[in-house]
Amino acid sequence: MMFKITNSALDQTADSVVKIEYGPYEAHGVITHRAQRLYGLIKHLTDLGFEIEIRQMNLLNRLEIIMYKRKIFQCNITNMKFNMISEYDPVCLRAVAAVKEAASRMKPIDENSEQETEKNDESNTN
Repeated sequence: MMFKITNSALDQTADSVVKIEYGPYEAHGVITHRAQRLYGLIKHLTDLGFEIEIRQMNLLNRLEIIMYKRKIFQCNITNMKFNMISEYDPVCLRAVAAVKEAASRMKPIDENSEQETEKNDESNTN
């Protein structure tokens, strides 16, 4: 698998990593962090080839997906299905669609493209 679970608040990964942050929620009278609702999302994103980092946060009932240092999706984690594959979870499918769209729209600029842009700008001003 390509994902790792961390509790660190430090951001030491590349910008293109899909970061899933989830908070605790109440089940059977106990409030704690549970990653079982993330199963379908993690499986679907790893099958698509994304690198995933999972972090716990202290916001109750919250799920956030961050990519390129921007929050691209947010929902109540209890709206996701428990231990369910993504095809049967409409909230998970919306999250996957948001990640795909963010990946297609917010690709980082590589150095070669940046240099070509600078050359084009210089030639347009002359």
